[in-house]
Amino acid sequence: MGLSMIGGARVFLADINQVGGVLGRKIELVERDDRAKPDVGAAMAKEMIEKEHAVAVVGFGNTGVDLWRLN
Repeated sequence: MGLSMIGGARVFLADINQVGGVLGRKIELVERDDRAKPDVGAAMAKEMIEKEHAVAVVGFGNTGVDLWRLN
């Protein structure tokens, strides 16, 4: 389900980093597979923010997973 989203993110990221990134910093794409399960997606987003210090978590390809993390 999310393969086209990942492909688009990779192309966009390559373009951004080619011109110097954001505010002079390269952006890193960290990919995870939530298996379209809301509880898995929420746990992954929380872990990425709390343990890996991600600045942003975007790109949920499934509405149920995206809505779960809002709770």
